[in-house]
Amino acid sequence: MGYSWRYLFPITPLLLVLTGVGIAYALSFANRFGIAATLIGVIAVGGITVYGGYSFYQDVHQESENAKWYGYSLEKAHIALGRRLADYKEDGRTLTLAIGDAGAVPYYSGWRTVDIFGLNDKHITFSGHDPHYVLDQYPDVIVLMSYDEKKFLPVVEWERALYDASLERGMEVTRVLNHHFYYLWIMVMHDDPLADYLRVW
Repeated sequence: MGYSWRYLFPITPLLLVLTGVGIAYALSFANRFGIAATLIGVIAVGGITVYGGYSFYQDVHQESENAKWYGYSLEKAHIALGRRLADYKEDGRTLTLAIGDAGAVPYYSGWRTVDIFGLNDKHITFSGHDPHYVLDQYPDVIVLMSYDEKKFLPVVEWERALYDASLERGMEVTRVLNHHFYYLWIMVMHDDPLADYLRVW
């Protein structure tokens, strides 16, 4: 999953062919004006190629660093939370998680998940992220994203309404995990044993 290279990768061979044809056409055009023009064309193409290659290397290097940080952050936040939830056992009750993440936390926890982003829930998508719809599914844990560790500054603005509604319903922040780019705010009902379980982890 990359953020800077979002295009259909199978078109790359076509782009390379078009680039090659363009270079050949440019050199052929320059050749009509003699050796000097051809030499200038070769130097120009070579310079563009070297510059493009160096720029590509710089981008790839930055992307690889971002990917390392992203993987490290997932391991310390999303994956760690998913594994912690998976270890919580309560007989006879299906535990429900509400989170804007259809990936690591639901996968590792195995919990029933309400996708508050709405990618997997048509009602959330078309209701404008109605917080009461989420709360009416009685999630045991709600996970929100904040830019700040101490003060709730939502990464996506509509999560503020869910945060406020959760507090009104009697939930509280029991744990904050650092994802490097943002913080996961983990909310549980204040009188639920699960809150203590998540605090001491």
